[in-house]
Amino acid sequence: MRAFERLSPPSVTPVSLDDVVAGVLTFLENELANQNIRIETHLAADLPKIQGEDSQLQQVFINILTNAADAIRESGSKDRAILIEGVCRDSQLVFTIRDTGGGMSNTQLQKMFDPFYTTEEAGKGMGLGGSISYGILKSLGGTIRAGNWEKGAEITLTFPALHTT
Repeated sequence: MRAFERLSPPSVTPVSLDDVVAGVLTFLENELANQNIRIETHLAADLPKIQGEDSQLQQVFINILTNAADAIRESGSKDRAILIEGVCRDSQLVFTIRDTGGGMSNTQLQKMFDPFYTTEEAGKGMGLGGSISYGILKSLGGTIRAGNWEKGAEITLTFPALHTT
């Protein structure tokens, strides 16, 4: 369990989160299309890079997007969308991912980043995505928060931005 708290990137380099998100969306494109889930991305122009490791960051976004897709599918929502916004605020890159899956209970919000916590049926998930994502963000000096918005869940990721002079 303690290993999850001390994840350290194997080779941290400047990374474009625009590219990470684009790659993950390409990877998940067919799965999301088959579930009739539309993706809306609103990324600010010229977002700065962050220090990170591509494959770990891809894993974070895959975890969040597949959980969002599962929530939408299970909710039966007619508005089937995942909204991704990326902006730079006060030297922080802030990515917000919202789904239209109805949201999470207070218990789910409190336990979401605990290792082995899952709402999936037995045999479907191990409950590690949230804790692994938390560990990756923490190792990069960032944060991850979960909440709800009017149509579903909202996950907010913050990363220290790299500024080139």
